[in-house]
Amino acid sequence: MYGVAEPAVPLRKIIHWWAVTADIGMQDDDCNLGTAFVPAGHFYEMHIPVPGDERRRTDRDRARQSGADWLLYPQIRTTGDTTALARDGFLDLPWFMEAQYQVRAGVDDDLRAQLGNSRYRDLRRLVRRAAAEYDYRVLDGAGAAADPAALKDFDRLHALNLAKYGHRYNHLSSTALELVLDSPLRDRTRLFLRQSRADGATVQVVLCFLDPTGTELTILAQGIDPALVTPGQNVYRAAFYELFRWGEGHGIGVFSLGRGNEVKKLDVGANTYHLLANHIGGVSGADPAVFAPMRARLREFFDRVIGELESTGGDRVTVRR
Repeated sequence: MYGVAEPAVPLRKIIHWWAVTADIGMQDDDCNLGTAFVPAGHFYEMHIPVPGDERRRTDRDRARQSGADWLLYPQIRTTGDTTALARDGFLDLPWFMEAQYQVRAGVDDDLRAQLGNSRYRDLRRLVRRAAAEYDYRVLDGAGAAADPAALKDFDRLHALNLAKYGHRYNHLSSTALELVLDSPLRDRTRLFLRQSRADGATVQVVLCFLDPTGTELTILAQGIDPALVTPGQNVYRAAFYELFRWGEGHGIGVFSLGRGNEVKKLDVGANTYHLLANHIGGVSGADPAVFAPMRARLREFFDRVIGELESTGGDRVTVRR
């Protein structure tokens, strides 16, 4: 996607870097002109563990050999022990909020408590309305790999989602998904498809990944064809409920709902949020203090987001920062 052999990319060209700096009005600052070596983290995972001492030494050597200005570890939970990173000269930049639904008393009891009786009943009605018109199924990785029509449906509907939100890059092209299904991630892949009872047309797809323990499901990407969805249906919200119930029956206790749109995710069941930070360190004398103004603005931004989550969600929502 970036056309490089090593993971050394100009900061301003990294999709998630550019998007966040644009949100806070700092996308044109000179600090974005340097090149970052990004040895860990990828689009298919919401956060990464704190790198150990030996890993950092190796990565810094690789970054120096690549000619990069910065060594960047993206999306580390701020609740992790990052003292060694700070001691090693890394600056933390709050970057995203990761939303989760963690099963507590059970899906229905949790949603009733979080949404209130009236909104919970509304949710159940729209789920019944969707079930009257559509079937859904969940394929595992092997099932998806053996179903070319399902993969074609995902490619088509995901492309509609990209176009709707103006995304310039497709992380999950048909080629990329084929590579995923030909890798160790295959066994952790799950593909949700909603299809019309009348003609079998696929109107919605959701791509998910299990964690290695099989107890956490990341809801990564989806697509809906609005031209095929009957007016009055809300298959977007219905899918979250259906995936929660399906997952509950398969021993899944945590559902990762991705990053961004934090407050809106309260409506689909998010009850736990983790602040994620990028940690950036200098290579060959570069000083990460140049990012201090950006850090201050990001802290102000996320203080507002967290305040809104806490005031809207109340004691039913946990924010870890």
